[in-house]
This record gives sequence, C-alpha cells and structure tokens, in this order.
Amino acid sequence: MQNLTRISTIIKIIAVSYIILLFIAALTIIPYVDSYYYWFWSQHLQMAYVDGPPLIGYVIYLSTLIFGNSTLAINIVGTIVAIISFLIITDITRTILEPKDNNSNKIALIVGVLWLTNYHIVAHRIATFITYDGLVNLFELGAILAILKYITYKKNRYIYITGICAGLALFTKFSAIISLAIILAYFLFNPKLRQIFKSYHIYLTILIALVIFSPVLIWNYEHNWSSFIFQLHRHTHVQLAGQSHFYSIIWFIRTSLLDPILPFLIVLLISKYLASKKPKQNLSFTTSPNIKLLTLLQIGMVGFWGIMAFKSDVPDRWLLLFESLFTISVGLVLLKNNNVKLLFLIIAFNLIRSVGLLVQDSYTTPNLVCHNIYTQEKGIKFTSPFATYIKPAKNASDFCYLELTKCVGKDCWTP
Repeated sequence: MQNLTRISTIIKIIAVSYIILLFIAALTIIPYVDSYYYWFWSQHLQMAYVDGPPLIGYVIYLSTLIFGNSTLAINIVGTIVAIISFLIITDITRTILEPKDNNSNKIALIVGVLWLTNYHIVAHRIATFITYDGLVNLFELGAILAILKYITYKKNRYIYITGICAGLALFTKFSAIISLAIILAYFLFNPKLRQIFKSYHIYLTILIALVIFSPVLIWNYEHNWSSFIFQLHRHTHVQLAGQSHFYSIIWFIRTSLLDPILPFLIVLLISKYLASKKPKQNLSFTTSPNIKLLTLLQIGMVGFWGIMAFKSDVPDRWLLLFESLFTISVGLVLLKNNNVKLLFLIIAFNLIRSVGLLVQDSYTTPNLVCHNIYTQEKGIKFTSPFATYIKPAKNASDFCYLELTKCVGKDCWTP
C-alpha cells in the first residue's frame, strides 16, 4: 500500500476540517419540522410519549440548558452525535483488524472519515435531521463495538457495556430491538459463542438493559400501552392514504437501497477490476466471527425492513445502521484491493455533496416552513444569519400545527 503515514496525515486534516464545518453548520442550519417536534418533547419531559421512547427529548433539553431555546441547541445535538459515531466507527474498524496489525489505527481512521464524509448518512441525516434515528444509530453502533470487543478479547466488561448501550438504544427508539435480536441470535446459533448463555454475565446484561428501558414500560402500562399501539399502526398504508404495496416497495428500493449504496456498488466493481491488475494489500482481518456478525447485521436489517416495506412506509433514515456498517465494509474492501486513489475520490465527491447539503439546509425555503410558529410563538431563537433574507412558506402555521398533532389526533406527549 502507498505510504500510510502520509495518507493518514491528509485524512486527519480532512476529518478536523469537516468537524469544524459541522460546528459552523450547527449555527446556520434551519431545522426540519421533525427536529422542532422533538424540541417540543424537551419542553414536556416524560418517561415516554405516544410517539415512542423519550431519550431524544432529554438530550435536546440538556442542550437547551447550555445554548438556550435556539436552533443551535437543536442542531448541536446532531453534530455531537455525528462526531461520537465517527469515533465509534473508527474503533469498530480497528477491532475488526487483527490487534497485531501495525497499520490498524491508520486504516481505521481512513474508514472512519469515509463514514464521516458520507453525505447520505451525516450531512443528509444525522447532522441536519435531528430525530431519534441518529441517536439510536449511535447507541446501536456502541453496542456492536462492545460485542465485537468481547468476541476479540473475551473480557466480561464489554458484555456490560453492550447492555448499557442496548438499554439506551431501546430508550431512544423501539426499532433498536431488531439489531439486538440479530446479535443475540448470532450468539445463540454460533457453537463457539453459545457458551455465553451459561454465564450469569449475559443475564445481568439483559437486566441492565431492561432497567434502563423500564420507564417506557411503566409509562405505557399506565397509559394503556399507547406507544406500542401507535407504532404498530404508524406508517401503514391506511395512514398513507391508500398507497399501494408496489409503490411502497419501489420507494424502499430506491430511497433506502439504491440511493445510498448504488454508488458504492459501482465503486466496488471498479475496485475489483483494478485489483486484478495489482497486488492486494495483506490486511489482517479477524474473519471469524467479527466479519460474519457485521455481514449478518447488514443482511438482517435490509431483510427485515424489506419485508416491512410490503405493508408500511419505510423511510431511508431507518436504515442508518445498515448504511454505517456497509460503509465500513466498502472501506475495508477498497483498502484490501489497494485502491487508495479510488477511496480518496469517493471522499472528495462526498465532501462536495456534503458541503452543498449543509449550505442548502442553511437557507432553503422548505426548512423555513416553521419559522413563524416556532420563533414567534414558541420562542426559539433563530441563529441562522441567512434566515432573515428568506420568507417562510405560506400557511406555515397550519402546516406546523398539523405536524405537532400527527399523533393520531392526540397531543404529542400524552395519550
């Protein structure tokens, strides 16, 4: 492989520069309606809501204690989530590589920056669309990192870290149960890993996760299981004004699969062609069972949501975990095939797209649709310097109230 020291220096410069850009964007981005919606949660803290678990509301509330009721307080949550997720992605990659690999830190950083600059994940979702999707992705990645470290180093403390991350993930969004179930199933059906069920540590870990999640269960018990009932009917075709199954499946394939991964698939084909003409890099992968677990998680996530697309609307942001793990896989394949130039080309393309999205979300009209209702009536300070130059869309007040009452005609925080 080319000089990794020189390459890693360039990657560090890109990482630091992009993180600085994300902090600047936190000052200028105009929040989406959904982001304001969860700010509304932060003003009415509870153990759970009709719409789901409450952690995103708590996090935004803590942010408002520091930055006040401002768009910065909302946006900075996405920036911090993106940075922590970047560090976890880097550590996951490092753990996948053999501990004795001297280049593991540099390779992990390169893969981490490939994820950080992925416009479809960070600039398009986590940093600008402040919902519980980015936060649950962070805790799911944390759980995966901890379980990979347990598999690699066989230290029980990683089991307990997994439990904490799993509990926080469930306390953020119910869908975290999917990735956690895949991990449990993998351990259950793997003869070498199945022995963990003979240890009390796994049961204490599950208990820890349940304790963290218990406020949601208590609240739902007191409110006739409103959250669970609501989520079972949310995004169904009935709610979506009779959209056909065919339309929903096509939409899922296009927005959740083709848009985020088709460019990468094309790059992988090019990489395979170029690799046939040059020697491969001898990267030391822990091929079993770390790689198998990551592959199973990717297949499981796509399979589950693909099945759900037959009867429900599946937004692309629900597959953030799949996209994150797929980005790791792409980065490792490119580096193994010694296609460093191709990898830098992807990073450069993603950077251009990311900057464009961040600039667009700092002044475009659609994001200003809730300007009046939140800045004038709800008292949120608008920190974007571009906001005063663009008028919000017509009927903004009606549109925002419609969003705030989307909990099937009920308040957003009580059944």
